[in-house]
Amino acid sequence: ETLKVLGSKMSSQLLLMEYLVRLLNTCEKLTDAARKKLESRQQSAIAGVLSVFRQQLALYLRAEGRRRGRMEKGEKSVEPE
Repeated sequence: ETLKVLGSKMSSQLLLMEYLVRLLNTCEKLTDAARKKLESRQQSAIAGVLSVFRQQLALYLRAEGRRRGRMEKGEKSVEPE
């Protein structure tokens, strides 16, 4: 119900943030053995996918930060939403 009030874009952003927080908390709880297993050669394909995802997420967050900064200053957004 609460998410419907916020609109679809804001709801999607909140859901993504919740997912990322849960993922971060899970990663922080990993033991050293589990971390080494994830970093093994067998898991390198997964590591590559996660690395690309991390880079794309960082670019998105930087772009959003710039866009919001411009909007706070009263400038119009020229980037697609």
